[in-house]
Amino acid sequence: MRTKLFLMLGLAALGAGAAMAEDMVLPVLAVSWPGKGGNLWRTEVFASNPGPLPVSLVIGPVLAGKPRVTTPCLPPIPFRHQLPPYSTQLLTSGELGFAIGCPDFAIGGLVFSADTEVSLVARVANIAGMSSTSNPNAAISGVGQQIPAIPTSQLAAPGTVYQIPGLMMDPNPCGAPRFESYLYIANPGPAKVDVTLQQTQDGKSAGSLMLSGRPVITPYTFTVPASGWQQYLVQMGGNGTGACAEPQVVDLFFTTTGNLAVVGTVVDRGSQEPRTVLPLATTQ
Repeated sequence: MRTKLFLMLGLAALGAGAAMAEDMVLPVLAVSWPGKGGNLWRTEVFASNPGPLPVSLVIGPVLAGKPRVTTPCLPPIPFRHQLPPYSTQLLTSGELGFAIGCPDFAIGGLVFSADTEVSLVARVANIAGMSSTSNPNAAISGVGQQIPAIPTSQLAAPGTVYQIPGLMMDPNPCGAPRFESYLYIANPGPAKVDVTLQQTQDGKSAGSLMLSGRPVITPYTFTVPASGWQQYLVQMGGNGTGACAEPQVVDLFFTTTGNLAVVGTVVDRGSQEPRTVLPLATTQ
């Protein structure tokens, strides 16, 4: 039977969701991942079976990111989770971590598939200071964001310029940056993929960015390995005056030589609240 999956984010998506006969890629999987300012990020997934028969949900393969494993439980191989008929089950951060070898902490991507229709809702949350911090098998409580698992037919693909809208940059803050923007890129394919990041749709104007603290001139091309995953903190340089300035709304653009799952996150450093940013396919 063809794999059939779909993701519905929140109640608004319940009416608009469509079943997808394909695998799906979750571009951000966080397992007790330590962030700035004492933040601690975890991912959980709600898996629902709306049908009359049990469903075997395959969790994995994992798209390699940044794990730290002290005592591995198993190699990071796909494993199956059984969903009874007409039921919803919580795939906790602990169970998702089991799928990638029981790391002390990790961040990366994850692929899901099933033998019939299921619904997946993924959430990444900051659990620092919450009662669930000590129990990775508990439901997550804390400020968080919903990040879609992306059907393989809807991955960013060659031949299109994509827009990453509404990032927030704070190049000249008075003190610590008020907002920070991140890009997460997952490659579920068997071959490496080149990504060209640019600051205009046509890519004809040169610019400059900081990628995880490294200055680059745009358009800038980097490579995502096969079955790989990458994270970048994206910043703009200052205005050169030394004067404080308000945060700026910035759109970035990219092209790709292969199929990728791409998502952005803007973190409000005052509240530590994250906001999900999904790419748009541009038109000419």
